[in-house]
Amino acid sequence: MNNMRFNLVVLFVILLSFFSCGKKETAVYDFPLEQSLKSDKEVSLNKELLAPYLMCSYDSTLCLIDWTANPMVHVYNMNTGKEMVAFGNKGMGPDDFLSISQMYVDMGKRSLVLYDQSLQTISSFQIDSLAQGSLSKIDCVSAPKLGMNRVYAYSDSIFYGSGTFESGLIAKCNQKEILNQYLPFPHTEQAVNRDVNYLLFQGDLIMKPDKKRFAYLAYECDLLSIQKVVNDTCLESVVHLNTYTPVFENQSTNEVSSVNVSTDSPKGFLRGVATENYVYALYSGQIGKNKPIANEVYVFDWEGRAVKKVILDRWGVCISVDSNDERLCLMTKETDGGEERYHYYCYQLN
Repeated sequence: MNNMRFNLVVLFVILLSFFSCGKKETAVYDFPLEQSLKSDKEVSLNKELLAPYLMCSYDSTLCLIDWTANPMVHVYNMNTGKEMVAFGNKGMGPDDFLSISQMYVDMGKRSLVLYDQSLQTISSFQIDSLAQGSLSKIDCVSAPKLGMNRVYAYSDSIFYGSGTFESGLIAKCNQKEILNQYLPFPHTEQAVNRDVNYLLFQGDLIMKPDKKRFAYLAYECDLLSIQKVVNDTCLESVVHLNTYTPVFENQSTNEVSSVNVSTDSPKGFLRGVATENYVYALYSGQIGKNKPIANEVYVFDWEGRAVKKVILDRWGVCISVDSNDERLCLMTKETDGGEERYHYYCYQLN
C-alpha cells in the first residue's frame, strides 16, 4: 500500500512537471488573436528590380534597395507603381553608396535614413520630396567605425547599434568608442567565442519612432528583446523572449577551428518593423538550405505583450508597415516562366 501511494505521488509530480513545463514553452508566444489575411493589391513596378533586399514604406511611398542596380535606391508610388526617383550610385563619392545595410523612415524628421556599413555613413533625405520625385538631401554624418551592421543616431553624439561586440548584441557608443553593452549573448550548450556568438544570435535592431525603445530580433532563432532608454543614459530590459537557441555544428578541421549554424536549425525573424504602437516581426521557422521565407507576422506592443499573429496568403522575404498600422507590404520572390522575380503585395491590417 505504501509503495502504491508513493508511486501515485511520483506520477502526480511527473505529470505536474510535464504540464507546467509545456505551459512554459508555449506561453512565450501565446497570441490572443490569429488573423489570416489575403492580399488586396499587387504593386506592379514600372521599372523592375533584379535583386532588392531592403524595403520600407511611408504613406503611399515604397522605397527599395537593390545591390545590383546603379543607382541603388529606388522610390516608387505604391498606388501607381511608378518610379518617382532613383539615386545613390556605387562609389566612394559624397553622394555614393557601397553597401546599405539599414533603411528606415525617421518620423520626427520626416526623412528616409540610410546606413552604409562599408562607408560607415548615415545619410538622410526628405521623404516628402522623394514622394514627389525630387531629391533633397538633409545631411550625411559619419557613423562610429566599430563594425556595426545597424546604427541609430540617438543624438548628435550618441549612437546605438548592433554588431560584433565583446559581451552583448547592442552597444551604446560615441564616435570613438563603445560606452556600454547590452543584451548579453544567450547561453548555449557549447562554449563559443565572440564572433561565433554573433553568428548564432545576429539580428535586426529596430527603433521606436519616438526613440524611447529598441527591439532586437534574431535571424537564427526566435529571440526577441525589447530595451527602453532610461534617462537618456542607458538601456534597461523591458522583456526578453526566446523559446529556442540555434542548432549549430562543429565544422573544425585540423587547421581551422569553426562552427556554423546547422541546416536543421529553424530560421528565426527575417525582418522587423517598428511603428509607434507595435513591433512587427516576420517569422520563418523554416528548416533547410533554401533561402529563408516566411508567411507569419508576429505583432507585439512595446511592453513585449503578444498582440496577434498574422498569417499571410503568400510567403515572402521582407515586410514593411505604414506609420498608421493600416497597411503591410510583403516582398516575395516567385518563379515566373522559369525566371525568379520579385513581387510586392499589400494587406490591410485593420
